[in-house]
Amino acid sequence: MKLYELTNEMNDAAESLEAALAWEPDTNADGKPIDEDGNVIANIEEYRAELLAVSAELLNALSGAFDEKAGNVAVYIKNLKAEAEALHKEERALKFRRQVKERALERMVGYLLDEMQRAGKDKISTPQAAISIRNNALSVKIDDEKSFVEWAQKNDHDELLKFSQPEIRKTEVKNLINSGENVPGASLIRTQSLIVK
Repeated sequence: MKLYELTNEMNDAAESLEAALAWEPDTNADGKPIDEDGNVIANIEEYRAELLAVSAELLNALSGAFDEKAGNVAVYIKNLKAEAEALHKEERALKFRRQVKERALERMVGYLLDEMQRAGKDKISTPQAAISIRNNALSVKIDDEKSFVEWAQKNDHDELLKFSQPEIRKTEVKNLINSGENVPGASLIRTQSLIVK
């Protein structure tokens, strides 16, 4: 049985227990108490105790099954967490190795380009590789970004700049609300999280 099914059955059992606690018998034409099948109940307190015992026993059994199933889910969560952490560690190691290789690649390309330019060679062909120097498309080089931004703003050239959306500093908003300030559109909420150890 799945965990959500156990939850539904536990809720049903809890409602049955509440109904058993509030149970009052119907009576027949003679005024004697009867059960749901119309049978006369000899001892109402004994019958009520039996109803309560059955409902409580079912709720306890379901609760135990729920705890066991929840424990199994928690073990699965722990395994997933361990796998994710191992993958993250491997990812960091691979990223570091990639960055080392990319820097080495950049240095070697720069080294070969410089030496070919110094030697006055535009092309080299060997059995292992064909090497050539080409002219790239024109690109923009900004010597002083701060000065450029000031110039663009002063001369109404905002189309040359990219503006980013301001970010909300939520810690500061929380401090302001905690100080008693009314902050429209913001409120403090408490969420819950699951701890699995």
